[in-house]
Amino acid sequence: MRGGRSATAELLRAAERLDADLLVAGGYGHTRLSEWVFGGVTRDLLTACPICCLLSH
Repeated sequence: MRGGRSATAELLRAAERLDADLLVAGGYGHTRLSEWVFGGVTRDLLTACPICCLLSH
């Protein structure tokens, strides 16, 4: 987190600043407990990305 924002929020903010049409990221899964505690960037991108998103595992 930077300035109270999540990693997902920072990625989307950078994409917006750059006027990006596509976000490319590596998808990685963690245990449910660690995602519950720390959050899950992959899950957040899949559910709430306002631009096209290409994820690869």
